[in-house]
Amino acid sequence: MPIYDLVCEECGDKVEMFLKLNEKEPVCDKCGGTLKKAMSAPAFVLKGHNWYKDGYGLHDDRKKEGKNNA
Repeated sequence: MPIYDLVCEECGDKVEMFLKLNEKEPVCDKCGGTLKKAMSAPAFVLKGHNWYKDGYGLHDDRKKEGKNNA
């Protein structure tokens, strides 16, 4: 089951909760309002030194051209 960030429409309380995909919208414990799914930060991070500048994902010949132009 995925973990969702939920926000109450009435009081604005924020909660994290496990929800099944077919489960009905939960109710806020504080005020009884409807909890809606909120956008949250992705769970992955692209790490490494300048991976985007190094031509990550480019073919070898395009990487060589980019390094010569820099």
